[in-house]
Amino acid sequence: MRPRYIPLAILAPLAIPAQATDFLHHPVLETDLFISGGLYDDVDNTMLGGGLGITGHIGPFYVHGSAEGLDESDGTADALKGKFAVGALGRWDAQQTVILELGGRYLDSSWQGDWEGERTDIAVELGFRGQSHHIQTDLRAVMLYPTDDDANVQAGGRIDILTLNEDGRYGFLISGEYLTDEQNVRVGLRRRF
Repeated sequence: MRPRYIPLAILAPLAIPAQATDFLHHPVLETDLFISGGLYDDVDNTMLGGGLGITGHIGPFYVHGSAEGLDESDGTADALKGKFAVGALGRWDAQQTVILELGGRYLDSSWQGDWEGERTDIAVELGFRGQSHHIQTDLRAVMLYPTDDDANVQAGGRIDILTLNEDGRYGFLISGEYLTDEQNVRVGLRRRF
């Protein structure tokens, strides 16, 4: 009988660091300032707000954190969201990069969902980054595994589109995420150092 092997070939590019030869690949630090909107299963109206994000890069690895505040459009509900993650980037080909990210997410809401108003998830993201001269696009599959047994696992995906100026120091960011129990959109500015 032939031995069975776990198909890990898709992760092989993570062992090859993406080249930091131009501004599109690896800035040392990125900061985001954004406005946001979201739909949640337990809320009748759209949630609106904004937040901040920061990402630090060390070679092919990065650390990301963000915080976001949201209010229901009629003022009857509010929420605070947080995210922390570590990730790795690996060259797939000349224009594509593999992304693997592991982290956690936190939601503290004024409405009472199945998780009693608070939800903490272990987050796993896997996808690709495509880049041209001034445009960078991320496509990721997203899985959220709740730490509370009363909450459901969420699955979905996210797209991030970043357009950059000539020297790559400033960018305009549009992000959309669709999950089982929530859908979110962010629009903002990114500063790269």
